[in-house]
Amino acid sequence: MKKYILIFLSLFLINCSPNEHDIKEAEKISQKFYTLLKENNREEIFKLCGDELFKMASKEQVNQMFDASFSQFGNVKNDSLIYEQTNIIKGAHSINEYILIYNVKRDIKNTQEKLTLHKEDDSIKVVGYYISPN
Repeated sequence: MKKYILIFLSLFLINCSPNEHDIKEAEKISQKFYTLLKENNREEIFKLCGDELFKMASKEQVNQMFDASFSQFGNVKNDSLIYEQTNIIKGAHSINEYILIYNVKRDIKNTQEKLTLHKEDDSIKVVGYYISPN
C-alpha cells in the first residue's frame, strides 16, 4: 500500500507544472496584500511590491492613491478572486506575469481591482494595482 501511495505522489508531483505552483503563490501574495490593505499596513504592502511599481509611481504617490481609494470607496471588507491569467514572456529578460482580478466589497462603494504580479528570478512581486468602481 505504501508503495502505491509513493508512486501516486511521485506522479502527482511530476504532473504539477511550476506555473500552477507560481499562480498559487501569486494568489497567496495577493491575499496577503488585501489582508495588509484591510489593516492599512502600507509599509508591509510595499515589501510585497517590486521595483517596477516604483518606477511608475513613487511611494508617496502610491500612498496618495491608497488615501484617495479609502476616501472615495471606503475600507476593504472582503475580496473575491474572479479572474486569473498567466503570461510567460520569453526573451533576454524572461518574466512570468500573473494578472488577478478581484471584486472587492468596501464600506462606501464596491470596486473591481486588478493586481499584476511578476516573477523574476525566484520572487513574485506586485508591479501593478488598479482600482475601478464596480
